[in-house]
Amino acid sequence: MAITVRPERAADYPAIADTHIRAFRNRSGESLLVAVHRLRPEFDPELSLVAEVDGRIAGHALFSPRRLSILGEAVSAVNVAPVGVRPEFQRSGVGGALMRRGMEVATAKGYQLAFLLGHREYYPRFGFVTNAYGHSHLLMRPADLPAVPATEYEERGVWPEDLNGLEELRVYCERGVSFTVLPALSLADWISTHPAVRSTVFRRNGETVGYARYEAGNADRVSCFLARDREAAAVVLRTIARTGGIRGDVQIKIPLHPDSPATAELFADISVAAVPHSPAAAMAAALRPGIFDLYLTRLQAGKIPPGRITWPVEFELLD
Repeated sequence: MAITVRPERAADYPAIADTHIRAFRNRSGESLLVAVHRLRPEFDPELSLVAEVDGRIAGHALFSPRRLSILGEAVSAVNVAPVGVRPEFQRSGVGGALMRRGMEVATAKGYQLAFLLGHREYYPRFGFVTNAYGHSHLLMRPADLPAVPATEYEERGVWPEDLNGLEELRVYCERGVSFTVLPALSLADWISTHPAVRSTVFRRNGETVGYARYEAGNADRVSCFLARDREAAAVVLRTIARTGGIRGDVQIKIPLHPDSPATAELFADISVAAVPHSPAAAMAAALRPGIFDLYLTRLQAGKIPPGRITWPVEFELLD
């Protein structure tokens, strides 16, 4: 079977959407994810690839440019997602052709790394290393949080004037994390694409001192948490707990990394359990020698825990 891989064209959009819907068992999240990625300034149509068989689109793979921080060094990378093959063409080499071509194009464009979440037995054949990063969270009870006069705080949506303050909060809360995604100074990188997810800032005396992305009514679904100090952290967490109906001894999961000094500074004296975890599906592949090699050596030697990715807002469409 002859497979041709080429960059997508606008005329391909309906067939690409249909391909992902069929590939992912009639759900629309992946096709919406591709559509939203096309709106990003960093989107590169040469890294959005279709595979054709007899003039028919059989598969699609998106290699989306992202910036990472690895051991404190900025790294240009591509996130591989989604990769979809129509059911009738699966296990016929279409996915492999898309992956090989995408890795070649990303390498030629100077990207240093590719990362994804995927099948642990499939993607290593393309150079991906399993357990390359992961996730971590802190566990705490609302009852353990200090009482704070919340009337001094304003919770509202994200505005353009918040962006510099949000970047300062991110640097404070992410410092020391060995592997993480760097969001842009863009509203689109801070406001969730999912209608059920709240993206809010917390203001005190005219300054942005907290931020959270969380699913209203579900305190277990906190995708991002930032705070400037302990008081602001308590206000943000109590707000999340209140909207999620959390009371008493029920614990909340907060996505912070134990390696960040902010973790101890924000939650000293509170019973907190840090739970770093690196699933096999969390993979990365070096496209050229660089800081990732040092990170991987330290990680595999047990000298550092796995880094933790806060997934970009677009991926909340898949929840």
